[in-house]
Amino acid sequence: MDRKTEEGKRRLWNMLNRSIQAEYISLPLCQPADSDYEMGKYCSCLCQEVSSLRESLNTRLGTDGDRDVDRLIRKVWELAEHQAFSMFDYGVLSAKRK
Repeated sequence: MDRKTEEGKRRLWNMLNRSIQAEYISLPLCQPADSDYEMGKYCSCLCQEVSSLRESLNTRLGTDGDRDVDRLIRKVWELAEHQAFSMFDYGVLSAKRK
């Protein structure tokens, strides 16, 4: 995968996760996607649960923030990102075969 394609996947990932606003990027054939992070939607509920579990672990550990807990959350997020990129690549390959 070339650098330009990797950057495009990164921008798409950030847009879908609302790290950046869609109007600030341009992707070919890009239509605004519904946000799964709006209050009450599935991803928003999962994020709230992760935050609650993080607070519970920190309370149990007697700390305001545990480095390993935060690192664990970041690594799981990296796994999700990697899996999303792999699925994107698979979709591109599947479309080329048709």
